[in-house]
Amino acid sequence: MKNKLLFLVLSGLFFMVGCNATDKYETTEFDGVFEIDLPSYFTKADLDNEDAIMQYGNLLKEFYAMMIYEPQVDLIEIKENYSLADYADFNLQNIKASLMHPKVQRVSSFTKVNGADCIAYKIWGLFPEINEEMFYYLTIFKTDLNFYSFHTWTMASQESKHINTMEKMITSFKEL
Repeated sequence: MKNKLLFLVLSGLFFMVGCNATDKYETTEFDGVFEIDLPSYFTKADLDNEDAIMQYGNLLKEFYAMMIYEPQVDLIEIKENYSLADYADFNLQNIKASLMHPKVQRVSSFTKVNGADCIAYKIWGLFPEINEEMFYYLTIFKTDLNFYSFHTWTMASQESKHINTMEKMITSFKEL
């Protein structure tokens, strides 16, 4: 009887430790333009954005990531000196427009990642099409040649499960 009880206790501990094991990441390159570390459980996804160079996620975890990049020279047609703040505001306004009652928090810990200037925001709000509270982590990168808009999102109830992975992806960004 003691052996069975010991086996059950050890099995339970093994299961709990196994579930809390750190995620594994794979450095993935996109069109020779940039690379980023993605969790190994991510797969390519169709997130319905034809401008995105990268669309990945995991349906079971309800966790997604997408990257859009634009050469700075393409934005000169819009405004002569298109800044990081301009590009960040444009992307932030688009996300806020898709949510009801959006709440935005600037993340001051991200200002530079692997040589790229950046601005990051946490955004919460109700996505009306599915009537669910969502959590977005938007990071805008500016390099010598390009702007990058990196979007990660999940259900608001899953924020604490995915926030570290979101930040790991952000800090792994590197233009090639």
